[in-house]
Amino acid sequence: MINKGADLSELREKTRSLYSEIGEIHCPFFKGKVVFNSEGFNHIRYKGDRKERLWGDQKIRYELFHFAPEIIRDSKTLQEYDEKNLFVEVKKNKRTE
Repeated sequence: MINKGADLSELREKTRSLYSEIGEIHCPFFKGKVVFNSEGFNHIRYKGDRKERLWGDQKIRYELFHFAPEIIRDSKTLQEYDEKNLFVEVKKNKRTE
């Protein structure tokens, strides 16, 4: 039987080591630098609401991470654009709207 937790932990540590060596990379599309910090590394493991991603999703992200620096360095066009409208509750005069 495969020990998913141990395999993933080992893969995570290898990726963390590679990640920490990068620091920052110039991106032609943004005309500036992309910084590889702890917030970015946590994005590989967690979703935006800080829920852990599925084991398989994390594994794929860790395995393919070594392509990230080259992709960022060569990026000259926008590949995807995402826009969302969110409703936010606001308290106004003791009422929630």
